[in-house]
Amino acid sequence: MTMNDIATTNQAPKFPPSLSGGKGGSIPAIPSPKTNHFSGAAILRALLLVIFLQLYSLTTYAGYRVTIDLQNTRQNRVAVKVESPELQQNYAIYRIPVSQEANNGGAKLEELAAYDQNGKHLKYELIDNSAIMIYEVNRYVRLEYYVTGKETNGGNKATLSHIQPDNQFFLLNRNGFFGYFEGYETEPVTLFIHKPKELFGATNLQRQDNSTDTLDIFTKPPQSLLHENLIMYARPDTFSFRASGTAFTIAVYSETGAHKARDLYYILKPVVQSVSRFWATGNGNSHATADTAGMALPVKQYAFLFYFTKNDRSAALNMNDYGGLMCSATSSFYALPEINYSPNLYRLLQRMAAHELTHLFLPNLLHTNLSERPLGNEKLQTRHLWLYEGATEYIALLTLLRGGLLEEDDFWEEISKKAAAAEQYPAMSMTEVSSNLNRKSKYRAWFPNFYYRGALAALLFDVQLAEASENRFNLRLLLKELMNLPQGNIYPDETLPDTITAHSNPQAGQFIRQYIDGKEKLSYTKLLSAIGMNYYPEMTEPFATFGQFWLFPNYKAKAMQFVHIGKEPFGLREGDLLAALNDNPVTIGNFDQYKHLIYRPNIDQPLQVTIRRPRMGQSFTFSATPYVTPKTTQHAIRQNKQATGKALQRKAWVLYERVGE
Repeated sequence: MTMNDIATTNQAPKFPPSLSGGKGGSIPAIPSPKTNHFSGAAILRALLLVIFLQLYSLTTYAGYRVTIDLQNTRQNRVAVKVESPELQQNYAIYRIPVSQEANNGGAKLEELAAYDQNGKHLKYELIDNSAIMIYEVNRYVRLEYYVTGKETNGGNKATLSHIQPDNQFFLLNRNGFFGYFEGYETEPVTLFIHKPKELFGATNLQRQDNSTDTLDIFTKPPQSLLHENLIMYARPDTFSFRASGTAFTIAVYSETGAHKARDLYYILKPVVQSVSRFWATGNGNSHATADTAGMALPVKQYAFLFYFTKNDRSAALNMNDYGGLMCSATSSFYALPEINYSPNLYRLLQRMAAHELTHLFLPNLLHTNLSERPLGNEKLQTRHLWLYEGATEYIALLTLLRGGLLEEDDFWEEISKKAAAAEQYPAMSMTEVSSNLNRKSKYRAWFPNFYYRGALAALLFDVQLAEASENRFNLRLLLKELMNLPQGNIYPDETLPDTITAHSNPQAGQFIRQYIDGKEKLSYTKLLSAIGMNYYPEMTEPFATFGQFWLFPNYKAKAMQFVHIGKEPFGLREGDLLAALNDNPVTIGNFDQYKHLIYRPNIDQPLQVTIRRPRMGQSFTFSATPYVTPKTTQHAIRQNKQATGKALQRKAWVLYERVGE
């Protein structure tokens, strides 16, 4: 959000009557009696009523009162009113947080006006890109302005909100709609949202009992905690489930109706369980398999919010440089193009969800004094985004691998893609970029590389830890140690590398100096050879495929279904249901166990496919040999067929936390 976008005008937004009134809301007028003769009891009752209403208005909703009007939007603008808690100074600084990340987009403010508790206009001026100085303050301030959605900006994840022009979808992020008064960050907030009757607000915030079908009332102390809860308004499509000790809600807005919350449940629940198992597994001879019991996640509630749009130029899609657009401790928001289900979509959703759920642990359970800044306006920036984003991305892939949601070949393919992507960025210190992200555009442009070089560095660091400890220590165990230190889990930002070194080995400190603080090229060949893998800058090899088709679950038919069929050797038809592969019955539940046979076939190895054709009520069995074509891969990583037993044991430890294999 750019404060230069604020139009300094005396014309405040025209709120509907239900939104008007001073601090604490309007006190209902007492009807005038027909006679001027009052009894003492009547006067006393009237005085008590006035006192009660005043106390109610001042204490029931203590702190901030924020009103957002989604009913009367026009020109892609939403009216907002912010009423302050009681202020002690004769001036006030109102801050609207801006991003800690790459871009400066998001919503902008227009027609801002400031008033005192009696409705008198107050003078104000902009003092920087995220603050307004208000003068002649007498206890309370009321601000009124419009938030305008911008469909063309590059976006700022921290301030991300979305106002759809047809008023059928709103994403409310506190940073994008209202701020706070400096010195009053911990005051509670009462949020009044006037909404169209047909829209439902999906959120983890608790609705008050006096909410109606056109008014949602939320209370959440304090401001910083409100930042952890997004609200997505759309026509209701939600699905709830419990897993790993947490109540989950999936909310979906799909413009064409192609995607339903219940369908996404089958994609997301296995990810939740995999994340839970990943952090629960121990060291030693632990086998992190699909049957391993998980641990309770560190939140009681969590919301997945999905926005599928057919508008390729949507501002939300423009911001989707990686994964979830917005993540907090209790929710994550994802914007995706309105495409049909496919294995690619499954993989994308699962990768995104695994990354965002990993943030429940990193940095939420392990952070420094500079990363623990939920209001987001401070100038200082943590230097450890290689850990908070890079290691998170690596751990997300490792989580899917251990949970059986990602094949090992696919894992290495993702690593290869990251190596190719990282090569497109100039050599820079990740510590330097992280520390200066908000200061220069060259650092902001480099930010996506934390998901590439940062993840690669985390993998190689994991290998280094395994090698130095002879398969007794790794990155997951290191992070769990740091999360459970007696002195707590908040570290001085500048000393975290020393703490990591002290809890691992001296070589770990050298690794950080070379590849995290420094900008040396990552040593793929040396470190990957330690786990029996070969690295090739470029490699051409034969590639086997059964052609063009997708398989996705048809829950009504209780089978995997072939769709989008192109060139293929079996003689498939659109809508055929998969019954068996090589005489092994295949269901939705066990498809992951057999999918490599059809997606990653061996050269010259025929496959027998049995299908059901529902319209004809018949079953057919086809047999075919895969096509073979040459394929060139940049930064290819392949198993060394002459790898030593020691290297293979180290690989089993790094990838699966298994020993003695």
